[in-house]
Amino acid sequence: MTDQSALRIENLKFRYHKRRKSEPWVIDIPALQMHRGDQMLLTGGSGRGKSTLLHLICGLMDPLQGETYVDGTPIHSLHGAQRDLFRGKRIGMIFQSFNLLHGFSALDNVMAALMFSTIPKGEHRKRANYMLRHLGIEHPRRHPDKMSIGQQQRVAVARAMVCDPVLVLADEPTASLDPENARIAIKLIQDICQEKNAALLCVSHDPALPERFENRVSLDELAKGVLPVFQDDQASPPEQITDSIPLATGPAKEAIITPPPEEHDIATDGPIEDDAPIELGLDGDVLDEEAKADVNLEVKENTE
Repeated sequence: MTDQSALRIENLKFRYHKRRKSEPWVIDIPALQMHRGDQMLLTGGSGRGKSTLLHLICGLMDPLQGETYVDGTPIHSLHGAQRDLFRGKRIGMIFQSFNLLHGFSALDNVMAALMFSTIPKGEHRKRANYMLRHLGIEHPRRHPDKMSIGQQQRVAVARAMVCDPVLVLADEPTASLDPENARIAIKLIQDICQEKNAALLCVSHDPALPERFENRVSLDELAKGVLPVFQDDQASPPEQITDSIPLATGPAKEAIITPPPEEHDIATDGPIEDDAPIELGLDGDVLDEEAKADVNLEVKENTE
């Protein structure tokens, strides 16, 4: 029988000192299963092992016992580049500190995630532009250090979702945000996961987050065999947050942005020419020659 779950954990155990058998397990989870579209909040105090669990799930660390299955594949049976490629294709990760690449644009950061996918390289720029604009980033060539914290979070979410993962792991995604931006950010993450039908496992000790998740469980409860019950028919989502930038649903709007000189282009491994247009709207279409001529004329008039 084919395993249809996005995430399945069986008898997962981990401690940092392998040979200290008297030391208690940091992670001890008999079972856990999530299907695509499920969303769950995992709670626990600081240092309890929440981030360790995510690292085990995505294969950044190996357990001492048990196995983690992502989209039906036992991830710890994969090794080296094979595991990295699988992770890039199937798992999206959102980190507490965002982990964006310094010295690169928002577009470069999202395209970097696509390097680990099987998506044709010729589609990377279009796909990255679309995802950034879909999540409200109107200036994809801007560097994250020139963005607000909320915008940086959106870039991190775009990077996590651009490969259409089956599972999204969010490690304290609101820890760097003030309460209002935290509220907006978690709704953004939940909405895009719902739209993409990806399972979302969020770990946090933020006291404001439990009310945002129907399904929540603590690490201690999982260790005792307490499992969340996911409903096939989810209740209505939380009220719309009107002060956030909504996911794009209307017609595409073409944006004309002139990149700064010598900006690095991760796709060509060289500088971007000064007159290189940002030509992709939400539909990913390229500006035609007439539109490009209008752009060049507008730039020329503005510089005279």
